[in-house]
Amino acid sequence: MSFYALKIRLNQLSVWSSLLFRYVFPLDSGLVVVTGFPKSGTTWVCQLVAAGLSFRFDNKPIRPYLRNAVIHCHRSIKFLHSGFGRKKTVIYVVRDPRDVILSAYHATIDSRHRVNNVNELTRKVKNLLLDVESFEGDRSKIEFVKAAVKSFPGSPLPWGEHVDQALSKKCVVIVRYEDIVAGNKDELKKIFNLMGKDLSDQVVTAILDDYHFDRKRNETKGVKSQSGYYRYGRSGGHKKDMPQEAVALIEEKFESQMKIFGYL
Repeated sequence: MSFYALKIRLNQLSVWSSLLFRYVFPLDSGLVVVTGFPKSGTTWVCQLVAAGLSFRFDNKPIRPYLRNAVIHCHRSIKFLHSGFGRKKTVIYVVRDPRDVILSAYHATIDSRHRVNNVNELTRKVKNLLLDVESFEGDRSKIEFVKAAVKSFPGSPLPWGEHVDQALSKKCVVIVRYEDIVAGNKDELKKIFNLMGKDLSDQVVTAILDDYHFDRKRNETKGVKSQSGYYRYGRSGGHKKDMPQEAVALIEEKFESQMKIFGYL
């Protein structure tokens, strides 16, 4: 087993150990859970929230924290609601599925270069990679989209169902990734206010500047950037980098949810 494959297995174990620990001991001790569909910027939002609240954040920690921590995951709201209890603060990050799938496409391509054998990848990633490698140019993206709207790596649910669960729970705070990237301070302030922390616009602006994607990408150059954490972070990348046929497939599949969040 390669180092990359081992890392995947350890990350999966650390996530489950962390979630299980908090499920068994559902203490209301200032825990903020940030979740969302994979490739929606949840790790980045965790960093912003942790900075504003002065909480701990360690992405996928093996030793779970019991208080004053931001927890990152991609679990569905139904799963989290049953495990964390109604008193926990759950933040759901939603992102345009066209950009989500485009980001996953590039991450899947990148993953092929980090392993010696494609069988070391998870089943979903391997299947998506095979869809990509069987074609060239725009056709590879179209075939990838056809598979990704049904089965997405890192999520047991497609984007639409994942989002629907967040919409069904009034206790969940939903923030749009695009608004935060655009510097909309109100999206972050509603999270901080919910936790009883009234931060000024100047402080929130400073946090956004400190964790700007360009800066994080430079800081992690050669480290996390290789795993796709901070590739670009911009919104609307699908307009230039995704063929119209692929865009149409996503819009048809998730039309109702996209309209709710102003993506259509």
